Amino acid sequence: MAHWIALYGRFRGSIVAQLPYLNAFYFLEIIYLMVSLNILYGNRVALAVAMTLSLIVAVQMGLLFFRHPMSRYVQLGLMELHAAYSLPLCFNLATGAFEYHALDAGLIVARFFVACLEIVGIVALTDDAVRAEFE
Repeated sequence: MAHWIALYGRFRGSIVAQLPYLNAFYFLEIIYLMVSLNILYGNRVALAVAMTLSLIVAVQMGLLFFRHPMSRYVQLGLMELHAAYSLPLCFNLATGAFEYHALDAGLIVARFFVACLEIVGIVALTDDAVRAEFE
């Protein structure tokens, strides 16, 4: 356990510096949502929702990069919701008897990878030293 704590202490600054780039993976989720909305509601609704969410994610990436205090809270909420949604979904899809294509398997692996990184990011953003950097 002490080894992991020392390793985290060594890479804490690097983890926080990479968090804005983790948000780029949310664009995969937006594309996935856009396809679903296109099937359910049509092109206009899918395009409007995708453009709005893409703009929000892009602004959040910029604010997090420049260490805006409110962006830490927004990022924590976003990562917590996404990890809580993605990990059970990945587990369900991996253990269920579903047929998928290579793209589906790639999205499941990417979603699982991002969710694991989000858990590390949640630990990093709640650290006292990192919290002081954002204030």
